[in-house]
Amino acid sequence: MVLDPFAGSNTTGFVAETLQRRWISFEINESYVIGSRYRFSQ
Repeated sequence: MVLDPFAGSNTTGFVAETLQRRWISFEINESYVIGSRYRFSQ
């Protein structure tokens, strides 16, 4: 389990997903969350 309490652009989540790890991230800034969606679009 990977925890990223300051996700930003969610690079950590993307790498965890690539390595087939379970992960959770938190980000207080909604614009970063919206911007990080492109990492997970197929």
